Amino acid sequence: MEQEADNHLTDADVDAHVDTDAAGTTGSVKAVTEMETRKLPPLVAVGEDREEVLNRVVNDWVEKTPSLLDGKADLRRGWVTAIEHPAALKGVELRDDNPDAEPIDLGDLMRRVQEKLEHTHPGVTRPLVVVALGDCVIPHCNAGFVELAGHLLLLSCRFSGTTCFDSASFSGYTLFQSVLFDGNAFFGSASFREDADFKSASFREGAYFGSASFGGDASFPSASFVGHAFFESVSFDGNASFRFVSFDESTFFESASFSGDANFEFASFVGDANFLSVSFGGVTSFESASFGGDANFAHADFRRSRISSNPIPLRRDSRGRRWRLWLTDWLNWKRVRATGELTALTRVSYLALAVVPVLAGLWHPVRAWIVSFNDGLDTTRAQLLALTDKLPPGDATNEIGSVIDHLTNTALPDTMPLSWLLAFSAAFAVAVGRLIYQLTCPELVRQQSQEKMVEQANALNRLDAGLDGGGITAERLRQAVDYLHDAAQAMPHRHSAWFVRRERRTVWIPNHVDEHFENAMVDEPRPDDAPEDWEPKKKIRVSDQEVDAEDRKRIAIEEGQKARYALETFRARPWAWLAGGLYILAGWFTLIIVLRQLRAIALASLPDSGWIHRFFESDFLWEGMGWYAFWVGVSIIVIATVVGTVLVFEPVGQWIEKLLEKWGNCLVSRCHKVWRWIRPDKLPGN
Repeated sequence: MEQEADNHLTDADVDAHVDTDAAGTTGSVKAVTEMETRKLPPLVAVGEDREEVLNRVVNDWVEKTPSLLDGKADLRRGWVTAIEHPAALKGVELRDDNPDAEPIDLGDLMRRVQEKLEHTHPGVTRPLVVVALGDCVIPHCNAGFVELAGHLLLLSCRFSGTTCFDSASFSGYTLFQSVLFDGNAFFGSASFREDADFKSASFREGAYFGSASFGGDASFPSASFVGHAFFESVSFDGNASFRFVSFDESTFFESASFSGDANFEFASFVGDANFLSVSFGGVTSFESASFGGDANFAHADFRRSRISSNPIPLRRDSRGRRWRLWLTDWLNWKRVRATGELTALTRVSYLALAVVPVLAGLWHPVRAWIVSFNDGLDTTRAQLLALTDKLPPGDATNEIGSVIDHLTNTALPDTMPLSWLLAFSAAFAVAVGRLIYQLTCPELVRQQSQEKMVEQANALNRLDAGLDGGGITAERLRQAVDYLHDAAQAMPHRHSAWFVRRERRTVWIPNHVDEHFENAMVDEPRPDDAPEDWEPKKKIRVSDQEVDAEDRKRIAIEEGQKARYALETFRARPWAWLAGGLYILAGWFTLIIVLRQLRAIALASLPDSGWIHRFFESDFLWEGMGWYAFWVGVSIIVIATVVGTVLVFEPVGQWIEKLLEKWGNCLVSRCHKVWRWIRPDKLPGN
């Protein structure tokens, strides 16, 4: 059984499921078809003594269990070995081939096991036996009210008729992996004291788990519910996993209780999903779950839970879009607008754009004066050097040497400062980015910020409440819900159509405006001394309302406006990338200017000795690296902008991703071979 430390999928889990879903779908369908059409030998052949065969099976399950469990600290990790044990039934059909024989009931076999246990181990309730069946066909199973003091393991079995485990009690680990239920499956009021694993189980008709209790973890990953699925009033004391589960018809979790984590990642609800009055106690994950019908979470209790964020949807054609989606999330029109409003990149840049060309035009006469000044210093320095050659060593020559060093340091550079070039380049990048922003940015984003848009929506709510007293209208609610659904469809990795996170709590946004945006009203309970003509009054059921109806409306309006704004920020994304790249380039140049000014301040204020002064005095570090930083910044931003813009277009982006994936796999293969050659005993898995 899968043990989940958290509700988040790792990349390995996602890739493994993608590969299984893409390459193994045909294989799984083929396996189910073979399970339905194959003919297996009967458990009791013609001429065999039925009671003798059944007693032998029961004795094997009871008497060989100690050897079955030897050396296994955890049965859940050794269930494959348990199925392969001689005590397990394998590759048979539970039927009696003798004429006029009654069907063999799996529930009857389990009752016989329990009776034998009570006879041999009276008063013992801990798991003692392992009832194991692998690759079997079970035509009849009436195991209602069975109390099995042991583990029940079924692997790749098929229940060809109606299956009944109503009110059954399992004190051990229960496994129904890859089991096919052709008929209705009844598990109502069943008690699973330890973990229950229904991985890859297929329910062709209705699945009824009403009022069942799971004392351990309940695992249904990749299960398939073709008919209706009923989980009303089910108690999940451990973690519940419904990852990749498909519900083709309506699903009912009404009044269910999840004490641990509830994982519905990538679950598919084709029909209606009813989570009315459900209590979520741990981390609840509906990441990339799809709701084809209506999803009803009315009166659901999320107070002790949190809905984790939606990741990138898991599809083979979108697995390579992860980097694209992350990049476009990081740089969109909202962030470009906020960056363009910075004073350091607008007013200062425009001032530099006007001043630097003027200074560059005046640089030629300034440079001529600097050359003349430096020539005079060189002449004076040469005369002093000739004088020191004629004088004997002493204090006079030392003083002349100090003057020569001062003249050397006094020489002015005859090239235009690099800071001027950086300032002009930053100003030019900001000007071009601003032009692109004004021409291509969506009008809604350009006119106002998201916060201002939400504030206007709240002001309109207050105005509606003041004019007619009715508050938020149904039409505005419908528009907000539509915006949420549109954003969830366009950006499922960022937005959910059903849940929002507000003030550290999860809030459900209903799809039906007229019904679920009102407070729950219940009848007042009848007092004991009520008169005969007493009539109940309606009152608000506050205990089931985590969020007041008016608060839910306000939250829906605000989140709808945010979703609308988010949809606008992702329009014309290539231009947003280009404008954002130019802003980043300007910021990079500004950072270089600040560092160079920091160097000048440090040289002027620090003493002439010490390693700190030598660090700031290094021309190679500050002058040479300044030019390197200039060209590196230009190259990186240009390449990133071009690549990011290209990746927005699907055909070109998919081709680049396939090429990068091929190179990445080749690199991993090479590293694996080198590691095998260096340390063959330390390979993963050994």
